[in-house]
Amino acid sequence: MRNKSGAPPELMNDPSLWLRLTPETRVLTLAIDGSTMCQKAGEHIGSAWHSVSVAALLDGSLQDLQSVQDTQVLILLLIGSNRLTFKWVSCTTGQAPTNSGLALILGRAPRGRLANQIPPEILNNPQLQAAIQVLPSNYNFEIPKTIWRIQQAQAKKVALQMPEGLLLFACTIVDILERFTEAEVMVMGDVTYGACCVDDFTARALGADFLVHYGHSCLASALALVSTIQFVSTLQAAAQELKAEYRVSVPQCKPLSPGEILGCTSPRLPKEVEAVVYLGDGRFHLESVMIANPNVPAYRYDPYSKVLSREHYDYQRMQANRQEAIATARSAKSWGLILGTLGRQGSPKILEHLESRLRALGLPFVRLLLSEIFPSKLSLLPEVDVWVQVACPRLSIDWGTAFPKPLLTPYEPPLFPSLPFSFLSPWIYPFPNSELFPLIAVGPCPPEEQPRGWWFSKQEADVFSALEEPTVCRGLEEALGTVAQALSKLGPFDGILGFSQGAALAALVCALGQAGDPRFPLPRFIILVSGFCPRGLGLEEAILQGPLSLPSLHVFGDTDRVIPSQESMQLCSRFAGAIALTHSGGHFIPAAAPQRQAYLQFLDQFAE
Repeated sequence: MRNKSGAPPELMNDPSLWLRLTPETRVLTLAIDGSTMCQKAGEHIGSAWHSVSVAALLDGSLQDLQSVQDTQVLILLLIGSNRLTFKWVSCTTGQAPTNSGLALILGRAPRGRLANQIPPEILNNPQLQAAIQVLPSNYNFEIPKTIWRIQQAQAKKVALQMPEGLLLFACTIVDILERFTEAEVMVMGDVTYGACCVDDFTARALGADFLVHYGHSCLASALALVSTIQFVSTLQAAAQELKAEYRVSVPQCKPLSPGEILGCTSPRLPKEVEAVVYLGDGRFHLESVMIANPNVPAYRYDPYSKVLSREHYDYQRMQANRQEAIATARSAKSWGLILGTLGRQGSPKILEHLESRLRALGLPFVRLLLSEIFPSKLSLLPEVDVWVQVACPRLSIDWGTAFPKPLLTPYEPPLFPSLPFSFLSPWIYPFPNSELFPLIAVGPCPPEEQPRGWWFSKQEADVFSALEEPTVCRGLEEALGTVAQALSKLGPFDGILGFSQGAALAALVCALGQAGDPRFPLPRFIILVSGFCPRGLGLEEAILQGPLSLPSLHVFGDTDRVIPSQESMQLCSRFAGAIALTHSGGHFIPAAAPQRQAYLQFLDQFAE
């Protein structure tokens, strides 16, 4: 008589027959009954079965195999980090034949865990789950993921940054992280308003090697769905549900995730979009997409109150306020420049450009560094006629009227009459040659900070996409000539490091050099970060015509949305003996301890 699991009852009732689980061991328990395989713990092991001889599995060592009966054999598979171990336990109800000729039936091995997948020993840790229950259930602090990432980075000092509304949970989170990791955890007390306030500078100054930033928080036929980062996954699920009845789009402002918006960064929606639906509480982020798309009706769905509401924005009042501030600034005799020091809000390059322009016009100015900008602080300098803040543009747009003197953004000063773009669209700033510039742009930056590329894939615009077949490769020959000139004047070089489109160009240069192009002598090695095989106009053929023999290290992120990892893997496959280094991040050059060690290990082989 067998139970529902299919295992013999005496096996199920005798706990001494089961091996204890450890955090490093995954155990798959099976019982064989002739050709029938049954599972004890219900783990999925695949549906494709293969017959393997016991002798092959045990490498010919059958002396440890006890004489057992075919119908009652318990097999414990210990899946460790480096090897498979098999332990056989007898459960004999009668005298077994001496030459039973057993064969072991095994399922297809489970897929290996992805690099960024949380291990089950963390996810299923009962003590950790009990500790997490202390936190409110309507918040997801992603504690298991945080623990796993801390362990991956081998971090010793962790900094937590969160909005004021979440600080009451900070001590509990600190206790959990310190209990289940070997890291010291501290809470950063400075105020944070949004994604632009990630304070990695302060965290680094405090000696932290890991920073956790906690986020903030009648339909038309064509909808655009947007949200903040914490609801992005829900947004994708909602889009799939709505596609049955509506034409749904989830716009993206790279490098943000699809559908993600910030208070200063929102996409310009296509003309066919008839309404935008924002998923989240509050209006700050929603107003960002409303400002960028004044002619698109906006709705807000609050996931907490479950209320869908039509939202409005007073564009005329905002436009009048901004134009009044600009008009007042035209007669200003003394200027004040504010550089925001809260996280990464401020841009020293923009500040330098403003200073150079004021000096050229002979206008006196004072420089001020502030983490937060309040009217009471600026009133301490009454001799300043107008302020320009290089921090958050929404400070001027939302609260500019609260200041006694005009508070402008870097996009607004009248000392830039020929500025080719503005922060907002022409209906807000009807200046000559004004057009909507992406809100993520940094304003009137010097030439070296303007958008650029090694080559462009469209004739009419300075844009490039690694994922589209280009109609042109405008500027490629100029780029190759620039590299050839640098190699001739500054070389020889031991190695070449390329990032993104630069990695594609570096690979192309090496392919041309290997093919005999005298302009490009081959270096000793190449490091390519977030690279891809260039497309179009014979570029692919140069890379794909044969394997490249140069020693190479390829670095790319599993969550890279600019250059997907499969593109980098394709480029990696073109190099003989290539070394691939993956990380769990996106489109950047990783510099954590594990990656630094890998870089040094790769470079050591070329040391003199």
